[in-house]
This record gives sequence, C-alpha cells and structure tokens, in this order.
Amino acid sequence: MTMYEDTFFSLTDYQNSPGEILFFPKNEARLSEVEDKDENLREPEVWQRGDYELLSQPELSRCVEIFVLAREKARGILQEEISHIHNKIRDAADPAQAQIETDDLFTKK
Repeated sequence: MTMYEDTFFSLTDYQNSPGEILFFPKNEARLSEVEDKDENLREPEVWQRGDYELLSQPELSRCVEIFVLAREKARGILQEEISHIHNKIRDAADPAQAQIETDDLFTKK
C-alpha cells in the first residue's frame, strides 16, 4: 500500500479520496471443489486504503533493494535457461531448427 500512497494517492486530486485495490490471487483451496481443473481458481481480495500500516522510508528502500537483487538473480537464471535452449537447438540434428531464435526477455524494445 505504501507504493500506492506514494504514487496515486499523493496526487492532489486523490489525497483525501477513498481507495480500493483489487487483487485476484489463486485460491488452491477451491481446486478440490471444482470438477473442471482448468477453471479459474482466482478469487477477489479487496484492500481498502488505510487497511495496512504504511512502511517507513528505510523499510520501503530495503524492500526495493531486495526486489532489485531478486530480479537480477531471476534474470541470470532465465538467461542461462535461454542459453541452454539455444545450445540444444543449435546441436539438434535438424538444421531447420537451428535457425529458431528466441527473443531476449530483458532488452527494452
């Protein structure tokens, strides 16, 4: 909620406005209740402005730092997997498959 407060709700038009954030997380508990296992298992979760205590600036900075470090780790893992796939394709017996290119997920276009 801190990021919403710092961005949207800090604008003059929204400073004293009520706010509602909707999330639709997966609900694994419903899996046993449904016959069609491909059915959407998401249920709405509503957060009202003021439901949660906001983070202090040091807490928010630490969270952002953790996010950036985790993103860099994930990027490295994904790049290794993509490289592995490229190598498998290149080494494949079918020369037509060797021409397949996968997009770089991390380069802005």
